[in-house]
Amino acid sequence: MIKDRPFDGLVHEATAHFNRVITKFNRVERQPRDFGTGDPLTRTEIHLIVEVGENPLFNVTKLAGRLGVTKGAISQLLGKLLIKGYIRKLRSLDNDKETLLALSDKGKTAWTGHEQYHRDVLGSRLNNLTEERLRGFVDILARIESYADEYLKNEGSSSGNDLDIKQ
Repeated sequence: MIKDRPFDGLVHEATAHFNRVITKFNRVERQPRDFGTGDPLTRTEIHLIVEVGENPLFNVTKLAGRLGVTKGAISQLLGKLLIKGYIRKLRSLDNDKETLLALSDKGKTAWTGHEQYHRDVLGSRLNNLTEERLRGFVDILARIESYADEYLKNEGSSSGNDLDIKQ
């Protein structure tokens, strides 16, 4: 029998709290949100807009590789964002067959609105933490992410190609 450590109750409490946070966060993230353009955008849509904004002139292949999803999944979502007016396609000067991606003015507005959303929502909740506590929080998140990465690598995921873009 394993002897209980003095902080096992705290670990159990942290795990239960973390599970509640995940459940609630998943519900929040399923709700489309307007980021200043008048159009509600899903989490997947806004995070693809952010990726294009942070990586201007990427092509579909580079974007898919960066996000760890298929080119088909990226192309499908890009098609929707092109129709909505958030993304522009440009021809490469080096290769006439290569299409590069950039944000339209509307896409830039959404990107800026998304950044403001994070500053307002997260910044207001993390502002009063000391640097040491914030670094500890980031370390805990990195450990949780590492666990998830190992689990998905060893156990496999449903397809590995779902378009669930990291924030």
